Amino acid sequence: MKRFNLILFRMKHGLTQREMAERLKLSKNHYSNIENAIYDPSYKALERFREEFPAKSIDIWDVFKKEEREEGAKVE
Repeated sequence: MKRFNLILFRMKHGLTQREMAERLKLSKNHYSNIENAIYDPSYKALERFREEFPAKSIDIWDVFKKEEREEGAKVE
């Protein structure tokens, strides 16, 4: 399982995993584990996300939910 909405959100903003991790004050490895649904984000990470991306239209739970994709499906 991965968090494809989070990956797409990051890519839409033109950020690498390292850049997103820096904005959220996380290590790149920890952020990668969140993106790959190995770890769930902490409340502090969620709060930092809201601070960095304050748009009211963002549903943080949709961005961070775990999703399954069909095998072979690509994220562009």
